[in-house]
Amino acid sequence: MIFITRYTLFILLLILGLQSCVSYKAQYAEKKRESVKVPVEPYFTLYLIGDGGNSLISTSANVLEHLSAELSEESSESAIVWLGDNIYPVGLAPEGHEDREDGYNKLMAQLNSLEKFTGQVYFIPGNHDWYSHELAGILRQEEVVEKTLTSHSNKANSNFFKPDNGCGDPELITLKEGIDIVLMDSQWFLRDDKTKNVETCVCNTREDFLKKLNGEIQRSTSASLVVAMHHPPYTYGHHGGGFTLKDHIFPITQVVDNAYIPLPVVGTVFNWFRNIASDQDNKNPKYKRLKQNLINYLDERGSSLVVSGHEHNLQHIQIGMHNYIVSGAGSKNNPSKLGKGSQFCIGEKGYVKLVFSDPKNAVAEFIVPAKIDKEERVVYSAKLNF
Repeated sequence: MIFITRYTLFILLLILGLQSCVSYKAQYAEKKRESVKVPVEPYFTLYLIGDGGNSLISTSANVLEHLSAELSEESSESAIVWLGDNIYPVGLAPEGHEDREDGYNKLMAQLNSLEKFTGQVYFIPGNHDWYSHELAGILRQEEVVEKTLTSHSNKANSNFFKPDNGCGDPELITLKEGIDIVLMDSQWFLRDDKTKNVETCVCNTREDFLKKLNGEIQRSTSASLVVAMHHPPYTYGHHGGGFTLKDHIFPITQVVDNAYIPLPVVGTVFNWFRNIASDQDNKNPKYKRLKQNLINYLDERGSSLVVSGHEHNLQHIQIGMHNYIVSGAGSKNNPSKLGKGSQFCIGEKGYVKLVFSDPKNAVAEFIVPAKIDKEERVVYSAKLNF
């Protein structure tokens, strides 16, 4: 009994030491945070926000309110990409279903924030958008997005939900001369079902997807390339193994709120196993395959930026010649930590704004609307050179 107690204590101390840097607070690679000047007359502005599908909760409303106010002042030389998980906890249910009103209202909360925005708008799906209602739920969500935004009639584009028709086809789009973006549905690649074989889709297998993805990346001849997907190649939150002491001791709270059942050693084993077994975590074989192929394609083309949601936090990671931005804190927040290549992370709700001074240079602003001081709402900024 004494041995077990000491062993358990040792494990707890080890966990505490390893996970002490996992936090909701802002963390910076450099001790001194330096602000970066934003171009007074931008060449182009790109907003990035993911996981906004829980937006009816009052604590997340200020994110959409702040975003909507910013978007209303933008010119048509701008765009926003919603990075998936547009509805929580499951996709859009059919009319008459008990979940329909809740899902519809959460989606509309995001769409209504775009009413005065005259730039380009793009939505891509995330894993929660596929849950329960599968392909039918994706098609219903696409219909609502297209119908609602078309009625605004002031947008710079006319096809708002990508890829079309629930397909897995990555698509290259030129936002403005010199700036390209590839939009994809990474959940389509990760999931297993029989709906992949759709006659209207180019991609019907994972091999088709990877071939199309590489083709779209290599087809880009612009000075800068942004790749938008739901699942981040690099992350140091839950989906990348970043767990708090609470997650290790009370692992069930990750699934059920307030389920404070102490399972200290079991919790650590569970978290390790989850990162491999779950196709939503980046140590899973399917996830790693998508990540590695994407990086190989980008290495062949040259320096690029990959943007994603999925993790409910904000992160900036720089590895090799590429930058990676995680912006999945549109309506939820989770902790994170600094890892390999990390420049910044914070576990608060917010979004990211890219301000291009020209096609090859941009400033990334990480914005947390809950900050009282207007100047402090930009919690981190960085120069990005393509």
